Amino acid sequence: MGVHGGPKIAGKSDLVFAIDFASDRVTNAVDSVTGPVSKLNLNLDNGVSFTNTSTKRKRRAAQFDGTNDQLSFSEIILTPPWTSVAVFKITTSNATAAFRSTLFGNTSTSIPGFNVVYNDISSGNSRVRILTRYCNPSGTWTWFSSYIGPNGSSYVAPALQDAYWVNNIMHLTTTVSSDKIYRLYINGVLKQTIDRSTANDLDNGFRCNKIGAYGTASNPMSGNIYRTFVYNTELSSDQVFQNYTAIKNRFDL
Repeated sequence: MGVHGGPKIAGKSDLVFAIDFASDRVTNAVDSVTGPVSKLNLNLDNGVSFTNTSTKRKRRAAQFDGTNDQLSFSEIILTPPWTSVAVFKITTSNATAAFRSTLFGNTSTSIPGFNVVYNDISSGNSRVRILTRYCNPSGTWTWFSSYIGPNGSSYVAPALQDAYWVNNIMHLTTTVSSDKIYRLYINGVLKQTIDRSTANDLDNGFRCNKIGAYGTASNPMSGNIYRTFVYNTELSSDQVFQNYTAIKNRFDL
């Protein structure tokens, strides 16, 4: 999977899907295969390109244009517990217009993207949020996570938010326990815990067959994705931090 030096990633035996574009290799337990992107059931749709490979290859990424670029593959369906990980960089400034960049999505528009980086402009202020948008069994879409940034839930100046989110590489981990406790980590640090044990919006499970959009090309990713992991278990906080530590030097986090 192209894991480079340093501490090993945690939970490798529970990986369902993993992409590391530095090595062009994919592990897809759905199809029980491991190999280069070009030889697996992973499609680069609508012009997904790659960052320069001649320098800093360890940071090679899939580039998404914010219009319709996306990766597609055989659908992954997991019920809690599970974990998703994405290392990414948003490249669209949030100072002038709203945008939403999907990390994990599905072809079906009734199954919205799980993590969406969302620029919210309200009352003349701008903030960038990591949202969790999900679909419950009755087909109702739910936003139940809204982690905003280093200053918590308050509005902050666009310049400060840009400095934190835009053009910076982020390591995002989402875990869901068997009793539907949702946790979101940024760069190995727990930022949000939400109890969804009495709600049904996670009952459809984690259903993903796209990276970078959902539906035809809704909420398309604007930026780079360097690697993604999906596990069929809930990683512990120590494991999340271990995974972050394993790549922080590689990406200067």
